[in-house]
Amino acid sequence: MLLAVAASFAASACAVSADDGDELKISCEGKCDGLSSVKSLIADAKLLDLQDLINVGAGFATDQLNNSLSAGNYASLQIQPTALYAPAAVASQDLTLKNLDTLVSGLAARFGETSLTTEVNSIRADYLRTSGKRVYAESAFKIAAALSPNWSVGTSGFGADATATATLGFDAGVDIQARTITVHDSENGGLAGAPLAAIKASRGFVLPRSLEDIKAMKPGESVALEGSGHLGINLGAGVPILIANPTSALTYSLVLSAGFRSQLDGDLDVQLVHTKGNEVVIDVGISRGTLKNKFIALTDGWGISGLVQSSFNIAGINIDLGKLLDKAIQKKLNDKLHLISARAESTQQSLRLSVARLRFNLDGADPTSGRAQALAQAMKGDVRLAQALAARGDSGVMAEFDLTRSGASAISYAGVDVLGMSFYTRTAESEGSAVLQTPGGVLAMMWDSLHKAGGWFFESHGFTRIGVAGLQFDAEHPGAPKSSTNLFLQTEEGDDFMDRDKVIDQIDSTIVAVGGMNALRAIEAKGNQLEQLVVTRCPLPTGNDFFDESCNLSLLGTAEVTNLHAAALADFDSAIASLPAPSRDLLHKLGDLRLSAQSIEDANAQLVGPTASIVLDFRMDDGALKQLFTKDKTAFKQAVSNLMQATQLDRKKTDISGERTRIAQKSDDVAGQLGDIFATNRATYERLMSIDGASIEGLGAIGGNAIEVRYTVDSSNRPKYDDAVSQSVAQARSQLVGTMFDQLRSKADSMPSSGGSSPAHAEQIAAYALLALSAPDKTELRFDLTTDNTSGPFRGSQRRYDAAGFKTTDVFAKGAAVAPIGAGIFDVDAIIQAPN
Repeated sequence: MLLAVAASFAASACAVSADDGDELKISCEGKCDGLSSVKSLIADAKLLDLQDLINVGAGFATDQLNNSLSAGNYASLQIQPTALYAPAAVASQDLTLKNLDTLVSGLAARFGETSLTTEVNSIRADYLRTSGKRVYAESAFKIAAALSPNWSVGTSGFGADATATATLGFDAGVDIQARTITVHDSENGGLAGAPLAAIKASRGFVLPRSLEDIKAMKPGESVALEGSGHLGINLGAGVPILIANPTSALTYSLVLSAGFRSQLDGDLDVQLVHTKGNEVVIDVGISRGTLKNKFIALTDGWGISGLVQSSFNIAGINIDLGKLLDKAIQKKLNDKLHLISARAESTQQSLRLSVARLRFNLDGADPTSGRAQALAQAMKGDVRLAQALAARGDSGVMAEFDLTRSGASAISYAGVDVLGMSFYTRTAESEGSAVLQTPGGVLAMMWDSLHKAGGWFFESHGFTRIGVAGLQFDAEHPGAPKSSTNLFLQTEEGDDFMDRDKVIDQIDSTIVAVGGMNALRAIEAKGNQLEQLVVTRCPLPTGNDFFDESCNLSLLGTAEVTNLHAAALADFDSAIASLPAPSRDLLHKLGDLRLSAQSIEDANAQLVGPTASIVLDFRMDDGALKQLFTKDKTAFKQAVSNLMQATQLDRKKTDISGERTRIAQKSDDVAGQLGDIFATNRATYERLMSIDGASIEGLGAIGGNAIEVRYTVDSSNRPKYDDAVSQSVAQARSQLVGTMFDQLRSKADSMPSSGGSSPAHAEQIAAYALLALSAPDKTELRFDLTTDNTSGPFRGSQRRYDAAGFKTTDVFAKGAAVAPIGAGIFDVDAIIQAPN
């Protein structure tokens, strides 16, 4: 059921009752698996009367507040000294100026050219180069409660009684933290000592007093406010909500629209930045937040359409839609709010939750005449009117996301400084979601990760698997976002006395997975001869005789050994010549390491090798996963069989072909079951893929925009409302690939030994088999052997390891077509704290 997001908007006609609702046709890119219609209870946002919100009458800053700020003693207000930024050519001549170009390039290196923060700072740098202006000034100060900033608004629309009033915005009687970034002709004019007076003198205001003031702001200028307060938002407004059929694992029976009227209390921040032209962006966030007044809107009003129908019959089960949605969405929101509070408690650092982002085109059409009021209300913590205008699609406002489809920001620790000239980022929780800014919208990223480790005495092994889902919102082409999925897998094995055969097993597993069995056969022909030569020339002692490495050391320098090594590597290079260059280079280095390991002889005893660890780390992008699931269960079964034949083989035996036949036969049953698991998940994934190209008659492209709601029923077919869950549809594919790996790993644990040693660890069998079906040009792969050749039972007497060339080896290959989620925007390791 968790994976059921497939033909997402469609359901069999027999699964839907004759209740009211339009049956809409579905079209998909590719097949819809024969499912072609879904019942719709979608309300038309353009029919909603917005007058109740427009009449709220929020205002901007007052002249009195601006005068008080500019005339006050700035030393008593400042939080930190005003910083001045200029282009490199200007900053290099003045030690009081910071280099804006360096800041921009630094942001680009960390977050890529397309992050909003990078883009805004690039706008600032471009504007300084073209406008004749000299510097941007960043000032951080407090607005004292004594100044009566009155940065709040009284309104209604919350609670069971929609007429009940609430005060949104910043609390009265507390200081508000403010930051402004403004552009100036020079660094003089009192910017350092009295920046607020200088700001008001240059443009007539410190904080905008009207829509005209906001229009008058220059590109890159911004205002940010933070303090304790209350945020009003209609979560899920305008987002299709899919109700799953509890009796059918892969279908939805209903698509509807509903809004969750919500008041969030906590440390609120509102940030406005003027970008290019007459566009401004407002970003609203909260930390240490709680969900206060909240309920599903059953009737129209206050910026949201109520439920078209309050109950529905699905497969003979009568569903109270209001109760179902209330339970499911409230649970998800509370989980996200708990994430930031738990993080704050465990780290003593505040984590900012990105709640909503809105773009205003101040030159666009405004048929409701509500855009200025929507902007004023948003700056005071009430984004409902702006959301309603965005849902209409005709008012120059676009809502890029809200909390139902996003979460903790990748730059969540920047807090009120998120759009400032400088900020910092830290790792977020290993489970949750992130929002990364792009110039045309946002990339909402969701992930779940799992790390497990185990082992006995001197040995350890473990794995990390991370499924990542991304939603790309494009402001240039508003509508349904496109979703992407990535899978990151890492296996680890460590041993205080690493048996070199373990190293060779993992090298051979990589060779087979990337280069195929022919590549392994090419290197092992002479490579195994090399190993047999060492054993023959340097027979191991018997009885109580002491192992002496001198024979092995002497043999390593002979032409016979070096020639066999070189010939085996040449055969190997020929066999992998058709692979992409990155994969070819990686395998060449691993092949060289394999032959070095085969040149070493160890005592016929346990605990004889050096302390070492092996990490395999590979990442499959969206294209790699699509390609992976074009393979069938036979291909997966063969990949598992090849892995077992590579790792269970006694390399000293001469009848390799017969040995491999026997290994394949002993592995056949479990390999077949693993193939069945893969095939089942493949069928689900194919159906999930239809979501991105799905379009519903009258609603248009849906893409990954929707939220799904799932529920179960009890033995009497009554809905279990308290167990209902909701999530972004984009997370489904991510969950599928993560769950599939867990299923494969669980089954692989029953793989019998078919050679002279135990089979590979279960996570290695699952990971290497998936790697074998992954396209090299769409995959990132790292193999890292770390070894301390001075360690082991004979400290300082392991010279043969160094002489053979067995050494720490860290190799990486990135396919030319790799496009991970957020490529160029972020390093996922900065977001997800995966073990090194």
